[in-house]
Amino acid sequence: MQRTGGGFFCLRHPADSMSHYTPPRSFVRVPILFGTSFGQITMDYFEQAMQILNRWAGLGTHTVKSNGARLIGRVPHLGPEAWFHFVFKGLDVTGISELERHAERAIPAALRQFYSRSNGMILFSDSFAIYGLRRDYIREGDHVFQPFDIDASNTFERPKDASDTMLFIGSYSYDGSRLYLSSDDPRVFRCARRTVVPLNRWPTFEEMIVAECERLSRLFDVRGRKLDPSAATTPAPDVL
Repeated sequence: MQRTGGGFFCLRHPADSMSHYTPPRSFVRVPILFGTSFGQITMDYFEQAMQILNRWAGLGTHTVKSNGARLIGRVPHLGPEAWFHFVFKGLDVTGISELERHAERAIPAALRQFYSRSNGMILFSDSFAIYGLRRDYIREGDHVFQPFDIDASNTFERPKDASDTMLFIGSYSYDGSRLYLSSDDPRVFRCARRTVVPLNRWPTFEEMIVAECERLSRLFDVRGRKLDPSAATTPAPDVL
């Protein structure tokens, strides 16, 4: 799986007949329960994020047998075999060590916990992605169902002003902006493609992933169509 020019990609789907299609359920807004100033989330953040993503499960789901990738929500208006969300199966200890080798940096503890549950995500028709471990670049069969690799943004595409402690973990297709965190700081930052000057800040990775899933969910309808085709899918920059 690979972005082309920062735009939409389409994946070939090997199974799931449309005869099993069921109409999408009505949205049930699950409140994001933060305390004062992004206090502790009161329920498991990963389950919270998955509840948001599964609002489109009525459009169809599929689990890739060979690697456990979870596909959620057919979006045929973007392609006959296109899907709205991709959630990749978590890594074991060996896989996380391999991820660190690709990134050429240590994975902080909070992020290691995430990667034990999901080897990255590609969400809202490629609007938002968390990088993971890509094992090969074969572009056929189940091999296409893999995350964007963590290596490029942390090696040859790494911003020149990035410090050695910074780990780039995700990006937005709308403008190529990236997410990063530092080994000595729990906060997550969004920056432009070529500089680490922060555009947005979140107190923790856990709070960022839930907040961004909820924010993006408001930009799409029950069929996975953007409510405003011209609207940015990136968050508005923080006002400091």
